[in-house]
Parts: sequence; C-alpha cells; structure tokens
Amino acid sequence: LAATTIPRMYHSVALLLPDASVIVAGSNPIYDSITDKKLHSKYPTEYRVERFTPPYLKTGRPRPAIISGPTTLTYGSSYTVKYSVTTTNPASIRVSLVHGGFVTHSVHMSQRMVW
Repeated sequence: LAATTIPRMYHSVALLLPDASVIVAGSNPIYDSITDKKLHSKYPTEYRVERFTPPYLKTGRPRPAIISGPTTLTYGSSYTVKYSVTTTNPASIRVSLVHGGFVTHSVHMSQRMVW
C-alpha cells in the first residue's frame, strides 16, 4: 500500500465511508487564535483531504447491493434488510453493520461494527 506524503498529526481523522473507502483529513493546527497569527512549524496546518480505497475494492468483483431496509431502527427490535449479491458460494456470505460515529482529536467516538 502506498503511504501518504501528508503528515497527519494530532487533529487528524480517518473515517470509514459506506463504500468501504476511507477519508483521511486534518493535521496539527498551527495558528494562534489569540494573536491571529500563523505559527511556524515543521508540520504546517493541512487542508487537503485524501480518500483511500483498499486494493481489494478494486478487483472488479461484484459488490453487494442493498435492495430495501428500514429507514429507522429501534433498539432491541428485529428488522430485515434485503440485498443482492452475485456469488457461487452463498454459504460464504458474511454481513456486518457499521455505525460511522464521529471523530475529534484523533479519537473515534461511538463507531460500532456488528457481525
């Protein structure tokens, strides 16, 4: 995998997107809000955003598609999600649910994944 050339410091974020790619952004803010001046640093404030797509998503293999599902969920209740996928081995299908949560100060809050 190719490494980024952009230094991502304390105030950076990596967020999993619904298509399984990852958005990477942020850095160390090098700005003094009290004096309204930019501070000098080896790692300046970074505004570029990168999107990382893992190689296994670029294989050309069919990806599952959600056909229907509930628009809201109630804690502790059951629900059904209909999907379609092309496979020669239906027993190999695994499904996970992911809640993206939110990120601040390089700490990812409330992200959940259920298999």
